[in-house]
Amino acid sequence: MADNSDAKNPVDDFLDEYQGEMKVLYEEARDIFKECYEYIGQEDKYKGFFAKMEKRIKELSTLSFIDKKIKDVDNESAECYFKFHQLAREKDPEVLKKFRDFDHKIQNIIGVAKQYASDSLKLAQDRYERIKNCHFGEQENKPKNALLFQEKVLELIDWLFINELERIDLRDIEDGSQRRDGGYKVLDGFNTEERCRFPFKHLFIECKNYKKPNWRDLMQTFAYTLCCQESKISAIPLSLLISRENPDTESTTWKLRRLIFSRRIEGEDRLILFVDQEDLKEMLERKKDGSDPAGLLKKKVEELSKWNIKQGAN
Repeated sequence: MADNSDAKNPVDDFLDEYQGEMKVLYEEARDIFKECYEYIGQEDKYKGFFAKMEKRIKELSTLSFIDKKIKDVDNESAECYFKFHQLAREKDPEVLKKFRDFDHKIQNIIGVAKQYASDSLKLAQDRYERIKNCHFGEQENKPKNALLFQEKVLELIDWLFINELERIDLRDIEDGSQRRDGGYKVLDGFNTEERCRFPFKHLFIECKNYKKPNWRDLMQTFAYTLCCQESKISAIPLSLLISRENPDTESTTWKLRRLIFSRRIEGEDRLILFVDQEDLKEMLERKKDGSDPAGLLKKKVEELSKWNIKQGAN
């Protein structure tokens, strides 16, 4: 039951606000840096010394792996100070105080980045709590609860992979009977082969607000990948079948997936992974401790590869 409304994703508004604020701070930092070099009569050198600093600051405009980016900005700021000190040491010692204004601006930039990263994590945590609290296994309000589960799962993916995945309009590849719950385009900078051990250009989501989806659910998801192959959107998708509890490895559902993907995973152009509520929790925990939420997908691909080898699939 997909909902392909034209409403703007709240993540876009969040990023627009963040990047707008960062742009202002960057321009202020650049102006102060330039003033420092003009003050010591070395204005012709400021662009060369600011080049790496500029690159580091602009990298903060995306919130993925923010801790590493902040560390890079801190290190580059220290290097800038060292270079400036070398040029200014023959001048009045008071001149170094001027450079502190630049450092304060850099710390301001870092503070804003940390705050927005913290806010995005809180929003992801909120969505996970709503998933946990969404009723399932009840006939009463079943469609309403299924839609709520779907909505919050997609929102959780939005916040877990902010700046890395972008929702796409699926209506062009839907005919009424093939309605996907969610689809994402992989953005530049998200190396799926390295981080997930499976190269994909698009991610498709199918949500089931119950335990242990059956073989029909698997085949429904697989049928979507066939449609993608014939569409202009993506011939290389990764699909996640997200439920309350994954199928057992001895279940028909799991074994059927093995039959579908009987070749080596590295040779496949599409793949379906089972993801449940506990997996979503692990992805959130990875985000919280500064590691990679995509590591959960990588782990699942590796486990599936080992399981296929053990079962003689390769």
